[in-house]
Amino acid sequence: IVSEDCAKGEELELLAPGESVCSYGPFGIIDVYSGTSFAAPQVVVLASILWQKDKEKSAKFIRALMGATAKKVDNSVYASYGLIDCKQAVSQYEEFARTYVEKEDTREKIDIIQLNKDIAETVKNIDRLRAEIDKIVEELSHDQ
Repeated sequence: IVSEDCAKGEELELLAPGESVCSYGPFGIIDVYSGTSFAAPQVVVLASILWQKDKEKSAKFIRALMGATAKKVDNSVYASYGLIDCKQAVSQYEEFARTYVEKEDTREKIDIIQLNKDIAETVKNIDRLRAEIDKIVEELSHDQ
Protein backbone atom coordinates (compact mmCIF):
# COMPACT_ATOMS: atom_id res chain seq x y z
CA ILE A 1 0.00 0.00 0.00
CA VAL A 2 1.41 3.38 -0.98
CA SER A 3 0.36 6.19 1.33
CA GLU A 4 -1.60 9.10 -0.08
CA ASP A 5 0.96 11.36 1.63
CA CYS A 6 3.87 9.73 -0.20
CA ALA A 7 6.27 12.13 -1.90
CA LYS A 8 6.01 12.52 -5.66
CA GLY A 9 8.36 13.99 -8.23
CA GLU A 10 11.60 13.44 -10.06
CA GLU A 11 13.62 13.55 -6.81
CA LEU A 12 11.96 10.30 -5.74
CA GLU A 13 14.14 7.24 -6.40
CA LEU A 14 12.76 4.51 -4.15
CA LEU A 15 9.85 3.74 -1.90
CA ALA A 16 10.11 2.37 1.63
CA PRO A 17 7.48 1.16 4.08
CA GLY A 18 6.03 4.21 5.79
CA GLU A 19 2.44 3.16 6.40
CA SER A 20 1.49 1.35 9.61
CA VAL A 21 5.06 0.90 10.85
CA CYS A 22 5.50 -0.58 14.34
CA SER A 23 7.93 1.48 16.40
CA TYR A 24 8.71 2.43 19.95
CA GLY A 25 6.87 5.53 21.09
CA PRO A 26 6.98 7.52 24.31
CA PHE A 27 7.79 5.55 27.46
CA GLY A 28 8.95 2.56 25.37
CA ILE A 29 5.43 1.69 24.26
CA ILE A 30 5.21 -0.02 20.86
CA ASP A 31 2.75 1.78 18.62
CA VAL A 32 1.86 2.00 14.94
CA TYR A 33 2.94 5.09 12.99
CA SER A 34 2.86 6.34 9.41
CA GLY A 35 4.77 8.89 7.36
CA THR A 36 8.06 9.63 5.67
CA SER A 37 9.71 9.91 9.08
CA PHE A 38 9.30 6.14 9.30
CA ALA A 39 10.14 5.36 5.68
CA ALA A 40 13.41 7.30 5.29
CA PRO A 41 15.25 5.56 8.16
CA GLN A 42 14.58 2.19 6.53
CA VAL A 43 16.40 3.32 3.39
CA VAL A 44 19.30 4.56 5.53
CA VAL A 45 19.49 1.25 7.40
CA LEU A 46 19.54 -0.73 4.15
CA ALA A 47 22.30 1.51 2.75
CA SER A 48 24.27 1.04 5.99
CA ILE A 49 23.92 -2.74 5.87
CA LEU A 50 25.14 -2.76 2.26
CA TRP A 51 28.06 -0.42 2.99
CA GLN A 52 29.21 -2.68 5.81
CA LYS A 53 30.09 -5.24 3.16
CA ASP A 54 32.58 -2.85 1.55
CA LYS A 55 32.97 0.72 2.78
CA GLU A 56 34.85 1.63 -0.41
CA LYS A 57 31.71 1.27 -2.57
CA SER A 58 30.33 4.54 -3.90
CA ALA A 59 26.95 6.02 -3.09
CA LYS A 60 26.07 5.47 -6.77
CA PHE A 61 26.74 1.74 -6.35
CA ILE A 62 24.56 1.49 -3.22
CA ARG A 63 21.73 3.47 -4.83
CA ALA A 64 21.92 1.38 -8.01
CA LEU A 65 21.83 -1.87 -6.02
CA MET A 66 18.84 -0.74 -3.97
CA GLY A 67 17.05 0.31 -7.16
CA ALA A 68 17.88 -2.89 -9.03
CA THR A 69 16.62 -5.12 -6.22
CA ALA A 70 13.52 -3.09 -5.34
CA LYS A 71 10.09 -4.67 -5.76
CA LYS A 72 7.88 -3.19 -8.45
CA VAL A 73 4.82 -1.34 -7.16
CA ASP A 74 1.38 -1.94 -8.66
CA ASN A 75 0.26 1.65 -8.63
CA SER A 76 0.05 3.84 -11.72
CA VAL A 77 1.46 6.90 -9.92
CA TYR A 78 4.46 5.00 -8.52
CA ALA A 79 4.92 2.32 -11.18
CA SER A 80 8.38 3.60 -12.12
CA TYR A 81 9.67 3.34 -8.55
CA GLY A 82 10.38 0.26 -6.49
CA LEU A 83 9.85 -0.63 -2.87
CA ILE A 84 13.16 -1.41 -1.16
CA ASP A 85 13.72 -5.11 -0.59
CA CYS A 86 16.39 -5.59 2.10
CA LYS A 87 16.62 -9.37 1.75
CA GLN A 88 16.99 -9.19 -2.03
CA ALA A 89 19.56 -6.37 -1.88
CA VAL A 90 21.73 -8.25 0.61
CA SER A 91 21.46 -11.56 -1.25
CA GLN A 92 22.26 -9.98 -4.65
CA TYR A 93 25.15 -7.82 -3.39
CA GLU A 94 28.04 -10.02 -4.58
CA GLU A 95 26.56 -10.67 -8.04
CA PHE A 96 25.71 -6.99 -8.48
CA ALA A 97 29.22 -5.96 -7.39
CA ARG A 98 30.77 -8.26 -10.01
CA THR A 99 28.73 -6.82 -12.86
CA TYR A 100 28.32 -3.17 -11.83
CA VAL A 101 30.18 -0.58 -13.87
CA GLU A 102 29.96 2.94 -12.55
CA LYS A 103 29.12 5.47 -15.21
CA GLU A 104 31.70 8.17 -15.68
CA ASP A 105 30.54 11.63 -14.71
CA THR A 106 30.83 13.53 -17.99
CA ARG A 107 29.43 16.78 -16.67
CA GLU A 108 31.61 19.85 -17.03
CA LYS A 109 33.80 20.47 -13.98
CA ILE A 110 33.35 24.00 -12.68
CA ASP A 111 35.92 25.83 -10.59
CA ILE A 112 33.54 27.51 -8.13
CA ILE A 113 36.23 29.86 -6.78
CA GLN A 114 37.02 31.15 -10.27
CA LEU A 115 33.31 31.35 -11.10
CA ASN A 116 32.70 33.51 -8.00
CA LYS A 117 35.61 35.78 -9.00
CA ASP A 118 34.19 36.11 -12.52
CA ILE A 119 30.73 36.95 -11.14
CA ALA A 120 32.21 39.58 -8.80
CA GLU A 121 34.10 41.16 -11.72
CA THR A 122 30.93 41.15 -13.86
CA VAL A 123 28.96 42.83 -11.06
CA LYS A 124 31.68 45.52 -10.75
CA ASN A 125 31.49 46.14 -14.51
CA ILE A 126 27.69 46.37 -14.38
CA ASP A 127 27.91 48.86 -11.51
CA ARG A 128 30.50 50.93 -13.44
CA LEU A 129 28.34 50.92 -16.58
CA ARG A 130 25.24 51.94 -14.59
CA ALA A 131 27.17 54.85 -13.10
CA GLU A 132 28.31 55.93 -16.57
CA ILE A 133 24.76 55.67 -17.93
CA ASP A 134 23.42 57.68 -14.97
CA LYS A 135 26.06 60.37 -15.66
CA ILE A 136 25.12 60.54 -19.36
CA VAL A 137 21.40 60.73 -18.52
CA GLU A 138 22.10 63.52 -16.02
CA GLU A 139 24.18 65.44 -18.61
CA LEU A 140 21.44 65.06 -21.23
CA SER A 141 18.76 66.24 -18.84
CA HIS A 142 20.79 69.41 -18.04
CA ASP A 143 21.25 70.18 -21.74
CA GLN A 144 17.50 70.40 -22.30
